Amino acid sequence: MSAHNKKSFTRTGIAFGLASLLGGGAAQANDWSSLGYDSGRARATDEKGGATFSPSWNANPAGSPIVSSLVVADGYVVVASKQGDVTALRAVDGTQVWNVPGAGSAAASPAVDRGLVFLPTLAGQLQTLHLSSGAQAWTQTFGGQNFSSPSIVDDSVGHSLVLAAGFPAQKIVRLATSTGASQWETPSGAIADLVGSSPAFANGRLAFGVNGGTMQTADVLTGAKGWTASLSGAVGLSSPLVVGTTSYLLPGGSATTLFAVDSATGAALPNWPVQVLDPAAPDAATVATNRNAVSSPALMGNLIVFVTRFEYDLKATSTPGRHLLHEVVVAIDPSKPGVAWQQEIGRLDAATLNEVPELNMSPTPVVFATDGNPLVAVASSLATTVRVYDLAGAEQWNASLSAPTRSSPVFANGLLLVATDAGTVHAFASNANHAPVVATTGFSPADGEMVEGPDATLKWAPATDAEGQALTYQVRLVAADGDLRDTWLQQYDAAAETSVVVAREQIKAGLTYRYAVRARDAFGAWSDWSTEKSFTMAIPAKIDVNGQSYDTLDDAIAAAAVAGGTVNVGRGLVHLHAPLALPAGVSIVGVGAQDTILDATGQVVGVQMKAAGKTGQSALKSLTVTGADVGVQVVDVQNAVLRNLVLRDNKKVGVQVEEGAVADAANLTITRNPTGASVSGKLGLRSSLVTGNDTGLARVGAGVVTSRYNDVAGNKTAGYDGVTVGTGDLAVDVTFRSTADFHLDGFQATTDMGDPADEYKLEPQPNGARVNMGAFGNTTTAELSRPVTGWTQAPASREVASTPSPVGDPTTSTPTSTGTGGGNAGCAVAGETPKHHGALGWLTVALSAVFAIRRRRK
Repeated sequence: MSAHNKKSFTRTGIAFGLASLLGGGAAQANDWSSLGYDSGRARATDEKGGATFSPSWNANPAGSPIVSSLVVADGYVVVASKQGDVTALRAVDGTQVWNVPGAGSAAASPAVDRGLVFLPTLAGQLQTLHLSSGAQAWTQTFGGQNFSSPSIVDDSVGHSLVLAAGFPAQKIVRLATSTGASQWETPSGAIADLVGSSPAFANGRLAFGVNGGTMQTADVLTGAKGWTASLSGAVGLSSPLVVGTTSYLLPGGSATTLFAVDSATGAALPNWPVQVLDPAAPDAATVATNRNAVSSPALMGNLIVFVTRFEYDLKATSTPGRHLLHEVVVAIDPSKPGVAWQQEIGRLDAATLNEVPELNMSPTPVVFATDGNPLVAVASSLATTVRVYDLAGAEQWNASLSAPTRSSPVFANGLLLVATDAGTVHAFASNANHAPVVATTGFSPADGEMVEGPDATLKWAPATDAEGQALTYQVRLVAADGDLRDTWLQQYDAAAETSVVVAREQIKAGLTYRYAVRARDAFGAWSDWSTEKSFTMAIPAKIDVNGQSYDTLDDAIAAAAVAGGTVNVGRGLVHLHAPLALPAGVSIVGVGAQDTILDATGQVVGVQMKAAGKTGQSALKSLTVTGADVGVQVVDVQNAVLRNLVLRDNKKVGVQVEEGAVADAANLTITRNPTGASVSGKLGLRSSLVTGNDTGLARVGAGVVTSRYNDVAGNKTAGYDGVTVGTGDLAVDVTFRSTADFHLDGFQATTDMGDPADEYKLEPQPNGARVNMGAFGNTTTAELSRPVTGWTQAPASREVASTPSPVGDPTTSTPTSTGTGGGNAGCAVAGETPKHHGALGWLTVALSAVFAIRRRRK
């Protein structure tokens, strides 16, 4: 198990010795979670790609140009537009997950750490959002314009971010990523000028460029001032590159010059700097002024690569335009040092300065590995083309873009991603390697399953990979109220297995957990996360009869059968190792349909209600029966009672009433069975939800099914098979809280729509003075009614529970009603008409609604 991956890697003999400072704890290699990819800002991933790509998807999340670089983390691509809006896209297809309006315009690039997105703005705000949802976590004010992108630090102090507080401030700050609390800031006067450069890390120091042509350092743990190297140029947004013991800086300004200094002392290295000249420069006699815009330097094997834009303001007599711009990708060989190669990638003849790209920046190249030498992908601020070059400078591939760009391309999980000045994100899929695809089936525990401890084994089906590579897996365990990308409990790495064991120390009986899986191929590409599955660690349910405890249900039933009685089953799980025989005169009562689970997996029948030579009423109440071929089978008793049950995930039938048997059922949730109810005898069913089965209610032979005030909807083949739609029946889809919790997800069209004659008073206020449909109707955990805005006098009979209708006779008990058809006492379907309440009860209901809403919000 590893909570967070950290890595160091070597390229052609140049080592990165900064593993202790690597950021992006939540995002794993080869995610691209911050500008520059790693702590040295090399913009070079060891994920393998190829020379060619194919279009995968385009997305248009921004209403303005995108100048910030993209980041990729945990299956999402995070985009910040120039106007400051932040958007998360699914990396696999570009669909939008969330969008948040900006807290100010943005030129800096976001960073992601432990499920949080950090974006400095030009309004002086550091905006922090949750990666999963876009919800705000915290903000920090710096009172200036922030062009610097955050750098993530994970060291002895903890997870932090370092960034420059922009104009008019001249300082560097370090903040805790979880809260934004300040850990240090550089003293007044310690920074020579304004800083738009994003820090890199060098031997325990952070290095950054300062306007005016200076590189400075500060101690990463304390912020104490380090060395200062006086160079020349404008610096602007160009960030240092740290490779081993050498730090490189590429200021722009009047020239394009790459500087190299010793990372420990700041001393200039021999034979440096290297100046790059424009091979297509116009005649000097035609030039009035000139300047150079630059990217940051990146590492390509044993070369340093970058993009520079030569800008010339021509004299009035020159043609065709007043401003000539050339953009060139350059590779520097540090061993010479000198220019190894350069290629023009863009050209513009501009009539006015308005056509010149703002911010004095060019997009930084992105480098990725292959089986041989690395390749570099380059975009242009002048041309609508992205290109790939090899180590010798030969172009290998190109593709058209929607517009030029100042946003730096990134490569992650088999995708080359480029954002443009048109506000479009282009995704190109590597033809050499595609990300794996996780399975959608084969998960164990199955969603919503109860698991007996003390350990839990999580299993999944193998992922698929287009190239057939060997795969490894990563699993995250999440608490019921946790977040997959933010607050997971544990992270497990599985080499080639498709299972992991969660030890007893990491889970607790009675609690619900979720888990998800993603796969990684041998080239380093991650799949998206699987759909989250939930499971509950079971508590062995307490079993008693009249206060006497029993080890097994069979023993308890035998004791209750002596004189007739009730078997009480507490919260937890009971595995049925054989069909459970419930004789006449004995009842089994749980504490709630979601809390008491009878798991009959592998059994022909879960609970069999059979006279067994006895008389009296048999009842099954307030529990779940799951996993059997037939969940509940009523064989020959004449007065079986079923109340507040969830009958789910049985292999053939939820409830089966045999010929000659009679059952009265109310407030059931029958779901995810091939047949919900199969009836050869007589079944009266009311106030229930029958949904998500293949067939809902089925009559067999001479069977009789009386349906009243049920919601029969969403069954794949048929809702009613030989059964007549009953009085008050609905056909509306409902949404459960989750696939592990069959409470309804708040007020729905079935709320307050059960049989008006049934009791409702156990439901919390506001309860609409009418029972809800489903297993939690007339229980303390029923969903609340819609808050009322008006009231009328209710009929007095609504305050008194009526006797349930006899089986097979839907006309015996007729509810008092002012509605039509559904007998809803003035409450229209989905609650569009105000509910009726007693003359004194309306105020209580209204006030209860207010307090209930306040409790929910808290």
